[in-house]
Amino acid sequence: MKDTMIFALGNFGSKIILFFLVPLYTNYLTASEYGLAEFIFTMSQLLYPILSLCIFEGIIRIGMKNTVREENTLICAYSVWVVSCIILLLTTRLWDYYLAVAEWKCFLSLYTALHILCEIELNYLKIKEKNKLFAISCIIQTACLALLNIIFIIYQHLGVKGYLLANILSMLFEAIFIFISGHFLSDIKQGHFEMGILKNMLAYSTPLIINNIAWWVIHSSDKIMIEAMLTEPELGLYTVATKIPSLINVFINIFSQSWGITSIKEMESTNDTEFYSKVFITYSTLVIGCSILVIGLTKPFMLVYVGSGFTSAWQYVPWLIVSAVFSSIAAYFASLMGALQISKKTMETTLSGAIANIVLNYVFIKMMGIWGAIIGTVFAYLVIAILRCFEVLKQIKIEIPVFQVTINFVIVILQALCVSLNIHICITSIIALILFLINNRQNLSQLKGIIRVEISSFHRNKKQLKNSGHSH
Repeated sequence: MKDTMIFALGNFGSKIILFFLVPLYTNYLTASEYGLAEFIFTMSQLLYPILSLCIFEGIIRIGMKNTVREENTLICAYSVWVVSCIILLLTTRLWDYYLAVAEWKCFLSLYTALHILCEIELNYLKIKEKNKLFAISCIIQTACLALLNIIFIIYQHLGVKGYLLANILSMLFEAIFIFISGHFLSDIKQGHFEMGILKNMLAYSTPLIINNIAWWVIHSSDKIMIEAMLTEPELGLYTVATKIPSLINVFINIFSQSWGITSIKEMESTNDTEFYSKVFITYSTLVIGCSILVIGLTKPFMLVYVGSGFTSAWQYVPWLIVSAVFSSIAAYFASLMGALQISKKTMETTLSGAIANIVLNYVFIKMMGIWGAIIGTVFAYLVIAILRCFEVLKQIKIEIPVFQVTINFVIVILQALCVSLNIHICITSIIALILFLINNRQNLSQLKGIIRVEISSFHRNKKQLKNSGHSH
Protein backbone atom coordinates (compact mmCIF):
# COMPACT_ATOMS: atom_id res chain seq x y z
CA MET A 1 0.00 0.00 0.00
CA LYS A 2 2.90 2.32 0.81
CA ASP A 3 4.60 1.69 -2.55
CA THR A 4 1.27 2.08 -4.36
CA MET A 5 0.75 5.54 -2.81
CA ILE A 6 4.26 6.65 -3.80
CA PHE A 7 3.88 5.44 -7.39
CA ALA A 8 0.42 7.03 -7.49
CA LEU A 9 2.00 10.39 -6.65
CA GLY A 10 4.34 10.17 -9.63
CA ASN A 11 1.78 8.77 -12.06
CA PHE A 12 -1.08 11.11 -11.20
CA GLY A 13 1.18 14.14 -11.06
CA SER A 14 2.36 13.31 -14.56
CA LYS A 15 -1.12 12.52 -15.86
CA ILE A 16 -2.55 15.82 -14.60
CA ILE A 17 0.17 17.78 -16.39
CA LEU A 18 -0.31 15.77 -19.60
CA PHE A 19 -4.07 16.31 -19.37
CA PHE A 20 -3.59 20.08 -19.54
CA LEU A 21 -1.18 19.77 -22.47
CA VAL A 22 -3.86 18.39 -24.81
CA PRO A 23 -5.53 21.81 -25.42
CA LEU A 24 -2.08 23.22 -26.23
CA TYR A 25 -1.42 20.55 -28.84
CA THR A 26 -4.87 20.78 -30.42
CA ASN A 27 -4.80 24.59 -30.62
CA TYR A 28 -1.24 25.12 -31.88
CA LEU A 29 -0.73 22.03 -34.04
CA THR A 30 -2.79 20.98 -37.01
CA ALA A 31 -4.40 17.54 -37.04
CA SER A 32 -1.81 16.29 -39.54
CA GLU A 33 1.11 17.68 -37.47
CA TYR A 34 -0.17 16.13 -34.25
CA GLY A 35 -0.85 12.84 -36.02
CA LEU A 36 2.66 12.77 -37.51
CA ALA A 37 4.32 13.47 -34.15
CA GLU A 38 2.28 10.76 -32.43
CA PHE A 39 3.08 8.34 -35.25
CA ILE A 40 6.81 8.83 -34.64
CA PHE A 41 6.34 8.04 -30.95
CA THR A 42 4.24 5.01 -31.89
CA MET A 43 7.11 3.73 -34.04
CA SER A 44 9.48 4.30 -31.13
CA GLN A 45 7.20 2.24 -28.87
CA LEU A 46 7.64 -0.61 -31.33
CA LEU A 47 11.41 -0.17 -31.65
CA TYR A 48 12.50 0.24 -28.05
CA PRO A 49 11.70 -3.28 -26.73
CA ILE A 50 13.48 -4.79 -29.75
CA LEU A 51 16.65 -2.71 -29.52
CA SER A 52 16.85 -2.82 -25.72
CA LEU A 53 16.09 -6.57 -25.56
CA CYS A 54 13.80 -5.47 -22.70
CA ILE A 55 16.89 -5.43 -20.46
CA PHE A 56 15.15 -3.01 -18.09
CA GLU A 57 12.82 -5.89 -17.13
CA GLY A 58 15.87 -8.00 -16.26
CA ILE A 59 17.10 -5.30 -13.88
CA ILE A 60 14.04 -5.72 -11.67
CA ARG A 61 13.98 -9.52 -11.49
CA ILE A 62 17.70 -10.36 -11.43
CA GLY A 63 18.70 -7.25 -9.48
CA MET A 64 16.41 -8.19 -6.59
CA LYS A 65 17.97 -11.62 -6.14
CA ASN A 66 19.75 -11.98 -2.81
CA THR A 67 22.81 -13.46 -4.51
CA VAL A 68 23.31 -10.65 -7.06
CA ARG A 69 24.87 -7.24 -6.52
CA GLU A 70 22.50 -4.52 -7.71
CA GLU A 71 25.32 -2.38 -9.13
CA ASN A 72 26.38 -5.15 -11.49
CA THR A 73 22.93 -5.32 -13.09
CA LEU A 74 23.11 -1.57 -13.77
CA ILE A 75 26.46 -1.92 -15.54
CA CYS A 76 25.16 -4.86 -17.61
CA ALA A 77 22.05 -2.88 -18.58
CA TYR A 78 24.14 0.14 -19.56
CA SER A 79 26.28 -2.10 -21.80
CA VAL A 80 23.16 -3.24 -23.65
CA TRP A 81 22.06 0.40 -23.98
CA VAL A 82 25.41 1.34 -25.56
CA VAL A 83 25.01 -1.44 -28.12
CA SER A 84 21.44 -0.33 -28.90
CA CYS A 85 22.69 3.25 -29.43
CA ILE A 86 25.33 1.99 -31.88
CA ILE A 87 22.67 0.04 -33.79
CA LEU A 88 20.41 3.10 -33.88
CA LEU A 89 23.30 5.22 -35.18
CA LEU A 90 24.12 2.72 -37.94
CA THR A 91 20.51 2.23 -39.03
CA THR A 92 19.18 5.79 -38.86
CA ARG A 93 19.70 6.39 -42.58
CA LEU A 94 17.51 3.38 -43.40
CA TRP A 95 14.50 5.50 -42.48
CA ASP A 96 15.15 7.53 -45.64
CA TYR A 97 13.31 4.76 -47.48
CA TYR A 98 10.18 5.39 -45.40
CA LEU A 99 9.03 8.84 -46.52
CA ALA A 100 6.58 9.37 -43.62
CA VAL A 101 9.48 9.29 -41.13
CA ALA A 102 12.49 10.22 -43.29
CA GLU A 103 12.53 13.90 -42.31
CA TRP A 104 12.37 13.04 -38.61
CA LYS A 105 14.66 10.00 -38.50
CA CYS A 106 17.19 11.62 -36.13
CA PHE A 107 14.43 12.60 -33.70
CA LEU A 108 13.10 9.03 -33.79
CA SER A 109 16.53 7.55 -33.02
CA LEU A 110 17.27 10.05 -30.24
CA TYR A 111 13.90 9.57 -28.59
CA THR A 112 14.22 5.76 -28.72
CA ALA A 113 17.73 5.84 -27.20
CA LEU A 114 16.62 8.13 -24.37
CA HIS A 115 13.47 6.08 -23.79
CA ILE A 116 15.59 2.95 -23.23
CA LEU A 117 17.99 4.86 -20.95
CA CYS A 118 15.18 6.25 -18.80
CA GLU A 119 13.53 2.84 -18.46
CA ILE A 120 16.84 1.36 -17.27
CA GLU A 121 17.39 4.09 -14.70
CA LEU A 122 13.80 4.14 -13.45
CA ASN A 123 13.77 0.37 -12.91
CA TYR A 124 17.13 0.56 -11.13
CA LEU A 125 15.61 3.10 -8.73
CA LYS A 126 12.96 0.49 -7.87
CA ILE A 127 15.43 -2.20 -6.85
CA LYS A 128 17.36 0.40 -4.83
CA GLU A 129 14.03 1.16 -3.09
CA LYS A 130 14.24 4.82 -4.09
CA ASN A 131 10.55 4.97 -4.96
CA LYS A 132 10.15 8.58 -3.86
CA LEU A 133 12.90 9.63 -6.26
CA PHE A 134 11.11 7.58 -8.95
CA ALA A 135 7.89 9.54 -8.38
CA ILE A 136 9.67 12.91 -8.24
CA SER A 137 11.59 12.24 -11.46
CA CYS A 138 8.34 11.38 -13.30
CA ILE A 139 6.74 14.65 -12.21
CA ILE A 140 9.85 16.68 -13.05
CA GLN A 141 10.09 15.11 -16.51
CA THR A 142 6.47 15.94 -17.30
CA ALA A 143 6.76 19.47 -15.90
CA CYS A 144 9.85 19.99 -18.04
CA LEU A 145 7.93 18.65 -21.03
CA ALA A 146 5.12 21.16 -20.44
CA LEU A 147 7.52 24.11 -20.12
CA LEU A 148 9.46 23.17 -23.26
CA ASN A 149 6.23 22.67 -25.23
CA ILE A 150 5.12 26.19 -24.28
CA ILE A 151 8.49 27.62 -25.35
CA PHE A 152 8.90 25.66 -28.60
CA ILE A 153 5.30 25.48 -29.82
CA ILE A 154 3.64 28.69 -28.57
CA TYR A 155 6.51 31.18 -28.58
CA GLN A 156 8.89 29.79 -31.20
CA HIS A 157 6.21 28.22 -33.45
CA LEU A 158 8.32 25.15 -34.20
CA GLY A 159 5.36 22.84 -34.79
CA VAL A 160 6.23 19.15 -35.04
CA LYS A 161 9.92 19.90 -34.49
CA GLY A 162 9.11 21.71 -31.25
CA TYR A 163 6.87 18.87 -30.09
CA LEU A 164 9.57 16.28 -30.72
CA LEU A 165 12.34 18.44 -29.22
CA ALA A 166 10.31 19.00 -26.05
CA ASN A 167 9.89 15.25 -25.54
CA ILE A 168 13.55 14.47 -26.28
CA LEU A 169 15.00 17.20 -24.05
CA SER A 170 12.63 16.43 -21.16
CA MET A 171 13.70 12.77 -21.24
CA LEU A 172 17.36 13.79 -21.42
CA PHE A 173 16.86 16.02 -18.38
CA GLU A 174 15.13 13.16 -16.54
CA ALA A 175 17.99 10.76 -17.29
CA ILE A 176 20.59 13.26 -16.03
CA PHE A 177 18.50 14.10 -12.94
CA ILE A 178 18.14 10.43 -11.98
CA PHE A 179 21.83 9.72 -12.63
CA ILE A 180 22.91 12.55 -10.31
CA SER A 181 20.21 12.30 -7.63
CA GLY A 182 20.36 8.50 -7.53
CA HIS A 183 24.18 8.51 -7.09
CA PHE A 184 24.57 6.23 -10.10
CA LEU A 185 28.24 7.14 -10.60
CA SER A 186 29.04 5.81 -7.13
CA ASP A 187 27.19 2.57 -7.89
CA ILE A 188 29.02 2.16 -11.20
CA LYS A 189 32.38 2.55 -9.41
CA GLN A 190 31.40 -0.09 -6.85
CA GLY A 191 30.11 -2.61 -9.40
CA HIS A 192 31.65 -4.47 -12.30
CA PHE A 193 30.53 -6.19 -15.47
CA GLU A 194 29.66 -9.90 -15.14
CA MET A 195 28.84 -11.91 -18.23
CA GLY A 196 26.96 -14.46 -16.12
CA ILE A 197 24.61 -11.79 -14.76
CA LEU A 198 24.08 -10.35 -18.25
CA LYS A 199 23.18 -13.82 -19.56
CA ASN A 200 20.68 -14.30 -16.72
CA MET A 201 19.16 -10.88 -17.37
CA LEU A 202 18.83 -11.56 -21.09
CA ALA A 203 17.44 -15.05 -20.50
CA TYR A 204 14.66 -13.43 -18.50
CA SER A 205 14.13 -10.29 -20.60
CA THR A 206 14.39 -11.41 -24.22
CA PRO A 207 11.11 -13.41 -24.26
CA LEU A 208 9.45 -10.18 -23.15
CA ILE A 209 10.31 -8.56 -26.50
CA ILE A 210 7.48 -10.50 -28.12
CA ASN A 211 5.37 -9.74 -25.06
CA ASN A 212 5.85 -5.97 -25.54
CA ILE A 213 5.18 -6.19 -29.27
CA ALA A 214 2.04 -8.23 -28.60
CA TRP A 215 0.78 -5.56 -26.19
CA TRP A 216 1.52 -2.97 -28.85
CA VAL A 217 -0.65 -4.96 -31.25
CA ILE A 218 -3.50 -5.27 -28.71
CA HIS A 219 -3.45 -1.55 -27.96
CA SER A 220 -3.13 -0.44 -31.60
CA SER A 221 -4.70 -3.06 -33.88
CA ASP A 222 -8.33 -2.19 -33.08
CA LYS A 223 -7.86 1.47 -34.02
CA ILE A 224 -5.87 0.59 -37.14
CA MET A 225 -8.51 -1.92 -38.27
CA ILE A 226 -11.42 0.43 -37.52
CA GLU A 227 -9.73 3.10 -39.63
CA ALA A 228 -9.17 0.61 -42.47
CA MET A 229 -12.54 -1.14 -42.36
CA LEU A 230 -14.94 1.59 -41.17
CA THR A 231 -14.91 5.41 -41.28
CA GLU A 232 -12.94 8.17 -39.56
CA PRO A 233 -15.97 9.36 -37.50
CA GLU A 234 -16.37 5.83 -36.12
CA LEU A 235 -12.68 5.77 -35.27
CA GLY A 236 -13.20 9.08 -33.45
CA LEU A 237 -16.09 7.64 -31.43
CA TYR A 238 -14.08 4.58 -30.44
CA THR A 239 -11.05 6.69 -29.48
CA VAL A 240 -13.20 8.91 -27.26
CA ALA A 241 -14.78 5.81 -25.66
CA THR A 242 -11.33 4.56 -24.59
CA LYS A 243 -10.57 7.67 -22.53
CA ILE A 244 -12.43 6.65 -19.33
CA PRO A 245 -11.15 3.03 -19.29
CA SER A 246 -7.64 4.44 -19.73
CA LEU A 247 -8.03 6.08 -16.30
CA ILE A 248 -8.63 2.65 -14.76
CA ASN A 249 -5.51 1.45 -16.55
CA VAL A 250 -3.57 4.18 -14.72
CA PHE A 251 -4.60 2.56 -11.42
CA ILE A 252 -3.61 -0.85 -12.81
CA ASN A 253 -0.17 0.42 -13.83
CA ILE A 254 0.37 1.99 -10.40
CA PHE A 255 -0.54 -1.25 -8.65
CA SER A 256 1.58 -3.31 -11.06
CA GLN A 257 4.67 -1.23 -10.26
CA SER A 258 4.33 -1.70 -6.50
CA TRP A 259 3.06 -5.30 -6.66
CA GLY A 260 5.89 -6.24 -9.04
CA ILE A 261 8.46 -5.23 -6.41
CA THR A 262 6.56 -6.73 -3.46
CA SER A 263 5.94 -10.08 -5.15
CA ILE A 264 9.65 -10.49 -5.94
CA LYS A 265 10.62 -9.60 -2.35
CA GLU A 266 8.12 -12.13 -1.05
CA MET A 267 9.33 -14.80 -3.48
CA GLU A 268 12.93 -14.22 -2.37
CA SER A 269 12.06 -14.40 1.36
CA THR A 270 9.15 -16.29 2.97
CA ASN A 271 7.17 -17.03 -0.23
CA ASP A 272 3.94 -16.91 1.76
CA THR A 273 1.13 -18.08 -0.53
CA GLU A 274 -1.48 -16.80 1.93
CA PHE A 275 -0.12 -13.30 1.34
CA TYR A 276 -0.58 -13.68 -2.44
CA SER A 277 -4.17 -14.81 -1.87
CA LYS A 278 -5.02 -11.85 0.39
CA VAL A 279 -3.57 -9.37 -2.10
CA PHE A 280 -5.53 -10.94 -4.98
CA ILE A 281 -8.83 -10.87 -3.10
CA THR A 282 -8.39 -7.27 -1.91
CA TYR A 283 -7.12 -6.03 -5.28
CA SER A 284 -9.81 -7.70 -7.40
CA THR A 285 -12.52 -6.50 -5.01
CA LEU A 286 -11.35 -2.88 -5.23
CA VAL A 287 -10.98 -2.96 -9.03
CA ILE A 288 -14.45 -4.42 -9.62
CA GLY A 289 -16.04 -2.11 -7.02
CA CYS A 290 -14.53 0.97 -8.68
CA SER A 291 -15.58 -0.32 -12.11
CA ILE A 292 -19.22 -0.72 -10.99
CA LEU A 293 -19.24 2.89 -9.76
CA VAL A 294 -17.64 4.20 -12.97
CA ILE A 295 -20.01 2.25 -15.24
CA GLY A 296 -22.99 3.71 -13.38
CA LEU A 297 -21.73 7.25 -13.97
CA THR A 298 -20.64 6.71 -17.58
CA LYS A 299 -23.61 8.14 -19.48
CA PRO A 300 -24.14 11.41 -17.53
CA PHE A 301 -20.39 12.04 -17.42
CA MET A 302 -19.87 11.44 -21.15
CA LEU A 303 -22.77 13.73 -22.05
CA VAL A 304 -20.88 16.57 -20.32
CA TYR A 305 -17.29 15.49 -21.04
CA VAL A 306 -17.46 15.27 -24.87
CA GLY A 307 -18.90 17.38 -27.64
CA SER A 308 -22.34 16.78 -29.13
CA GLY A 309 -20.87 14.86 -32.06
CA PHE A 310 -19.32 12.26 -29.74
CA THR A 311 -22.04 11.68 -27.14
CA SER A 312 -23.06 8.30 -28.62
CA ALA A 313 -19.63 6.97 -27.61
CA TRP A 314 -20.89 6.48 -24.03
CA GLN A 315 -22.56 3.16 -24.93
CA TYR A 316 -19.19 1.54 -25.69
CA VAL A 317 -17.52 2.62 -22.44
CA PRO A 318 -19.05 0.01 -20.06
CA TRP A 319 -17.63 -2.91 -22.05
CA LEU A 320 -14.23 -1.26 -22.35
CA ILE A 321 -14.28 -0.95 -18.55
CA VAL A 322 -15.00 -4.69 -18.36
CA SER A 323 -11.92 -5.25 -20.54
CA ALA A 324 -9.94 -3.09 -18.07
CA VAL A 325 -11.14 -5.38 -15.24
CA PHE A 326 -9.76 -8.43 -17.06
CA SER A 327 -6.59 -6.47 -17.79
CA SER A 328 -6.17 -5.79 -14.06
CA ILE A 329 -6.37 -9.51 -13.27
CA ALA A 330 -3.84 -10.24 -16.02
CA ALA A 331 -1.52 -7.60 -14.52
CA TYR A 332 -1.70 -9.22 -11.07
CA PHE A 333 -0.62 -12.61 -12.40
CA ALA A 334 1.98 -11.00 -14.69
CA SER A 335 3.85 -9.70 -11.63
CA LEU A 336 3.86 -13.17 -10.07
CA MET A 337 5.08 -14.66 -13.35
CA GLY A 338 7.91 -12.14 -13.27
CA ALA A 339 8.77 -13.17 -9.72
CA LEU A 340 8.72 -16.84 -10.80
CA GLN A 341 10.99 -15.97 -13.76
CA ILE A 342 8.67 -17.58 -16.32
CA SER A 343 8.87 -14.66 -18.74
CA LYS A 344 8.52 -17.03 -21.69
CA LYS A 345 5.05 -17.94 -20.45
CA THR A 346 4.25 -14.24 -20.00
CA MET A 347 5.14 -13.72 -23.66
CA GLU A 348 3.08 -16.72 -24.79
CA THR A 349 -0.04 -15.57 -22.94
CA THR A 350 0.18 -12.03 -24.32
CA LEU A 351 0.81 -13.35 -27.83
CA SER A 352 -2.28 -15.57 -27.53
CA GLY A 353 -4.34 -12.51 -26.58
CA ALA A 354 -2.89 -10.50 -29.48
CA ILE A 355 -3.73 -13.21 -32.01
CA ALA A 356 -7.25 -13.54 -30.60
CA ASN A 357 -7.65 -9.77 -30.77
CA ILE A 358 -6.62 -9.49 -34.44
CA VAL A 359 -8.73 -12.47 -35.55
CA LEU A 360 -11.86 -11.32 -33.71
CA ASN A 361 -11.39 -7.73 -34.88
CA TYR A 362 -11.16 -8.88 -38.49
CA VAL A 363 -14.26 -11.08 -38.22
CA PHE A 364 -16.54 -8.93 -36.07
CA ILE A 365 -15.69 -5.37 -37.19
CA LYS A 366 -16.98 -6.30 -40.65
CA MET A 367 -20.20 -7.65 -39.13
CA MET A 368 -20.84 -5.31 -36.19
CA GLY A 369 -18.74 -2.18 -36.67
CA ILE A 370 -17.35 -0.68 -33.45
CA TRP A 371 -19.01 -3.40 -31.38
CA GLY A 372 -16.79 -5.88 -33.19
CA ALA A 373 -13.70 -4.10 -31.89
CA ILE A 374 -15.22 -4.07 -28.38
CA ILE A 375 -15.72 -7.86 -28.53
CA GLY A 376 -12.14 -8.36 -29.71
CA THR A 377 -10.72 -6.21 -26.92
CA VAL A 378 -12.75 -7.79 -24.10
CA PHE A 379 -12.04 -11.33 -25.27
CA ALA A 380 -8.30 -10.66 -25.73
CA TYR A 381 -7.90 -9.47 -22.12
CA LEU A 382 -10.06 -12.35 -20.85
CA VAL A 383 -7.84 -14.89 -22.66
CA ILE A 384 -4.67 -13.35 -21.21
CA ALA A 385 -6.10 -13.26 -17.66
CA ILE A 386 -7.26 -16.90 -17.74
CA LEU A 387 -4.04 -18.25 -19.28
CA ARG A 388 -1.85 -16.36 -16.79
CA CYS A 389 -3.99 -17.53 -13.87
CA PHE A 390 -3.50 -21.18 -14.88
CA GLU A 391 0.25 -20.71 -15.41
CA VAL A 392 0.72 -19.19 -11.93
CA LEU A 393 -1.47 -21.78 -10.20
CA LYS A 394 0.78 -24.48 -11.64
CA GLN A 395 3.67 -22.95 -9.70
CA ILE A 396 2.04 -21.49 -6.56
CA LYS A 397 -0.90 -22.69 -4.50
CA ILE A 398 -3.00 -19.53 -4.25
CA GLU A 399 -6.37 -19.86 -2.54
CA ILE A 400 -8.83 -18.03 -4.80
CA PRO A 401 -12.51 -17.88 -3.74
CA VAL A 402 -13.71 -18.94 -7.20
CA PHE A 403 -17.43 -18.62 -6.48
CA GLN A 404 -17.14 -15.13 -4.96
CA VAL A 405 -14.85 -13.85 -7.75
CA THR A 406 -17.12 -15.35 -10.42
CA ILE A 407 -20.16 -13.60 -8.90
CA ASN A 408 -18.22 -10.31 -8.98
CA PHE A 409 -17.48 -10.77 -12.68
CA VAL A 410 -21.10 -11.68 -13.42
CA ILE A 411 -22.33 -8.55 -11.59
CA VAL A 412 -20.06 -6.16 -13.51
CA ILE A 413 -20.75 -7.87 -16.87
CA LEU A 414 -24.55 -7.78 -16.43
CA GLN A 415 -24.35 -4.14 -15.31
CA ALA A 416 -22.27 -3.27 -18.40
CA LEU A 417 -24.82 -5.02 -20.61
CA CYS A 418 -27.79 -3.15 -19.11
CA VAL A 419 -26.06 0.24 -19.09
CA SER A 420 -24.82 -0.06 -22.69
CA LEU A 421 -28.38 -0.95 -23.75
CA ASN A 422 -29.68 2.04 -21.75
CA ILE A 423 -31.92 -0.17 -19.56
CA HIS A 424 -32.84 1.73 -16.37
CA ILE A 425 -29.23 2.77 -15.79
CA CYS A 426 -29.74 4.25 -12.32
CA ILE A 427 -31.74 1.31 -10.94
CA THR A 428 -29.47 -1.27 -12.58
CA SER A 429 -26.34 0.37 -11.15
CA ILE A 430 -27.79 0.62 -7.63
CA ILE A 431 -28.78 -3.06 -7.71
CA ALA A 432 -25.31 -4.00 -9.00
CA LEU A 433 -23.65 -2.02 -6.20
CA ILE A 434 -25.87 -3.58 -3.50
CA LEU A 435 -25.19 -7.10 -4.79
CA PHE A 436 -21.47 -6.34 -4.90
CA LEU A 437 -21.47 -5.07 -1.30
CA ILE A 438 -23.36 -8.16 -0.10
CA ASN A 439 -21.05 -10.54 -1.98
CA ASN A 440 -17.89 -8.83 -0.65
CA ARG A 441 -19.03 -7.74 2.82
CA GLN A 442 -16.35 -9.81 4.59
CA ASN A 443 -13.49 -8.58 2.36
CA LEU A 444 -14.60 -4.95 2.69
CA SER A 445 -14.88 -5.31 6.47
CA GLN A 446 -11.32 -6.67 6.66
CA LEU A 447 -10.04 -3.89 4.40
CA LYS A 448 -11.75 -1.30 6.59
CA GLY A 449 -10.02 -2.81 9.63
CA ILE A 450 -6.62 -2.72 7.93
CA ILE A 451 -7.04 0.94 6.98
CA ARG A 452 -8.17 1.82 10.52
CA VAL A 453 -5.11 0.10 12.01
CA GLU A 454 -2.77 1.85 9.57
CA ILE A 455 -4.27 5.26 10.34
CA SER A 456 -3.96 4.63 14.09
CA SER A 457 -0.36 3.49 13.61
CA PHE A 458 0.40 6.62 11.58
CA HIS A 459 -0.99 8.94 14.27
CA ARG A 460 0.79 6.99 17.02
CA ASN A 461 4.15 7.22 15.24
CA LYS A 462 3.57 10.90 14.56
CA LYS A 463 2.86 11.50 18.25
CA GLN A 464 5.97 9.57 19.30
CA LEU A 465 8.12 11.61 16.94
CA LYS A 466 6.63 14.81 18.33
CA ASN A 467 7.26 13.74 21.93
CA SER A 468 10.80 12.69 21.01
CA GLY A 469 11.40 16.13 19.54
CA HIS A 470 10.18 17.81 22.73
CA SER A 471 12.42 15.63 24.92
CA HIS A 472 15.46 16.71 22.89
